[in-house]
Amino acid sequence: MNNQIQQLQTLLPAFFAGVLLGSLYFYTLWFTTKKGLLSTHLVHWFIGGLLLRMGIALSGFYLIANDDWRRLALCILGFIIGRMLIYKLVVFKPSNRPSLIK
Repeated sequence: MNNQIQQLQTLLPAFFAGVLLGSLYFYTLWFTTKKGLLSTHLVHWFIGGLLLRMGIALSGFYLIANDDWRRLALCILGFIIGRMLIYKLVVFKPSNRPSLIK
């Protein structure tokens, strides 16, 4: 029983870090899309956002996994849940949709 609790204590932070990474990734995706569509420098927003998001996500996965496939799997699961959170909280609010018609 003690061993299971210790494993849970080492694996659970990987899950929550994955939720944080996923939320950050998809929020910055939403933000760069919103700002980029209204900007005159569309390419700068999209390429810069892509590099920033991918750099943070891949670095986070590498650091969190720490050569343990279970930590990586839980981090990826948390990443997917973070996507669902941002999808529900940000994307479908009608006031947050950028208008392309001026």
